[in-house]
Amino acid sequence: WDERFPYSVGERGVALSDAAIYSKFPLAQSASLPGSTFQQWISTADVPGIGPVRIIAAHPCNPYCGSNRWVAEHKQLRATADAAMNMPLIVVGDFNAVDDHGPIRALRGDGLDSATDIVGAGWLPTYPANRMIPPLLPIDHILVNSYLTATSISTFNVSGTDHRGVIAQIAGTG
Repeated sequence: WDERFPYSVGERGVALSDAAIYSKFPLAQSASLPGSTFQQWISTADVPGIGPVRIIAAHPCNPYCGSNRWVAEHKQLRATADAAMNMPLIVVGDFNAVDDHGPIRALRGDGLDSATDIVGAGWLPTYPANRMIPPLLPIDHILVNSYLTATSISTFNVSGTDHRGVIAQIAGTG
């Protein structure tokens, strides 16, 4: 994808709705989350100075899939995140939910913090992008647990998609 990120899981360029993980650091213990409408991934990066960091590339289906499917995929994502809370964890992607939706509140209640809130970035809407009106909804998130913190966050244009990208600098807390 980019020479800055030589390690990856997920199929590059297969479908714009699928998630992938691109990393500067070696990835191991990678698996797709079963039963998802769109590909979602979990992997572990070996990060110098921190050690193993679990990464979940999230993309539960959108509400157009139907409320039962939307809720079920968010529950699966939450269970996957909960099982990885015993080590540094980043959950990142298109959640198809804003902070006020139940699934995001549940993840926050389980101990995940928004990189946007950690750095005090305010409102960072990401959807819909690349249209005549600016993005209105922040449905793309970077969440970290207590082993990690964010030092910066911003959004950027991504061609060929209806979302803005989100990038953050993440550091260890210990």
